[in-house]
Amino acid sequence: MRVIARSMHTSAQLPIRLTVLLIGGLVFLSADIGLDAVLGAFAAGVIVSLAAGRDRVELDHKLEGIAFGVFIPVFFVATGVSFDLPSLGTREALWRLPLFVAMFLLVRGAPALAFYRQVLPSLNDRIDLALMTSTQLPLVVAITAIGLATHRMHPYTASALIGAGMVSVLLFPMIAEAQRSRGRSRSGDQATGDLPAGDAEVEPAGSAARV
Repeated sequence: MRVIARSMHTSAQLPIRLTVLLIGGLVFLSADIGLDAVLGAFAAGVIVSLAAGRDRVELDHKLEGIAFGVFIPVFFVATGVSFDLPSLGTREALWRLPLFVAMFLLVRGAPALAFYRQVLPSLNDRIDLALMTSTQLPLVVAITAIGLATHRMHPYTASALIGAGMVSVLLFPMIAEAQRSRGRSRSGDQATGDLPAGDAEVEPAGSAARV
């Protein structure tokens, strides 16, 4: 912890180097003994979190820059290159795609309607939240990649899941934003309509003004 604290702001960036080394070593070890590589990466994260101590938040920011700037884009590019697009047009995948989209709404979106009644009294706000929380792509891509690699998932099921994830990411935020725009327009119209007709022009008191 003292070494991490001393080198956190130096050009050596020893905490980042140690973290990457630890992740690579545990991922290799987990794969070598027959475990999932994700387990090794998770164990590395736990160890780094315990070792960082008070500097954990700052280390998290630096690791997020590497993860979202390098590793995650590479993962998605590699997944997109290997995506089996022809299997998405098969009959088995086509009927699964809308089913998975509906399941995203049911499993991830429906709880927002029930659990946030006190926080968001407006039904429209809860619907917007449900739509936004129903978007699902990163976890789906990771799960399908593992399922295909271990031969525990059919290619058309993986294609349907990824296709449903893409639909959710593209469609749900657009619907939520359109609904919010309509809600703001209705609120503005109601606020304008609630003003009395004579309140448009009010002159200072004490003058011969007429309201």
